[in-house]
This record gives sequence, C-alpha cells and structure tokens, in this order.
Amino acid sequence: MEVNTTKTCPRCKKIFECKHEDITHCQCTNIKLTKNELAMIKKTYNDCICCACLADLKGRFRKFKDKIESDYMNIIIEE
Repeated sequence: MEVNTTKTCPRCKKIFECKHEDITHCQCTNIKLTKNELAMIKKTYNDCICCACLADLKGRFRKFKDKIESDYMNIIIEE
C-alpha cells in the first residue's frame, strides 16, 4: 500500500510528496548523502526536506569540504 504524505519543506516552504512510510520509493532516496551530511541535516531540520533542498545542501557541503581541504593543503605546502 502506497502512503504519500503532503509536507511543506521547512527550508524552502514548498509543498512536496513524502513517502516516509515507504522510504524505498520516496524521491529523497535519489540523493545520496554521507553520514556527516545526514547528521547535519537532522541536526538542523526536525522533519523531511524536499529533494531540491537536499540536493542544494549536498552541493553546499561539497563546496565547503573542498574549501577546507584546499585551505588545509595550502597550509601544509606553506610549511
């Protein structure tokens, strides 16, 4: 039995369909998050967020991680 729940994304306020009762068929499973990304999202939001926001946050996490790694490598090279 397919259960869809209409939710409002707490980040962007758009309405989306959530299948948290049938998570393997939910659209959010298309966004692959690392354990750290998922932990940060869970810490920030108390409910599901839409796929557009998940994808945006994943991209932001990646840019932030790349910047930190780049800054770290520059420090090592300068030493």
